[in-house]
Amino acid sequence: MSVHPKGNDFITSMPALLPPEMGRFSIKIVSRIKGRKPALKSEIFLYDSNSGELIAILTAIWSSKS
Repeated sequence: MSVHPKGNDFITSMPALLPPEMGRFSIKIVSRIKGRKPALKSEIFLYDSNSGELIAILTAIWSSKS
């Protein structure tokens, strides 16, 4: 699912279901907002498939710096 609050800005959700033996599912939220530094950001929310409990929130920012 993707929303576009204004102009070329966007917020997109990307769900993922891991294999049953791992007992996890996640959703990645990717957003690009003009003027924000960095403009493109992502967070990953990791859940327990059995209980639905949130396990972790991870920052997933891409960087071209080496």
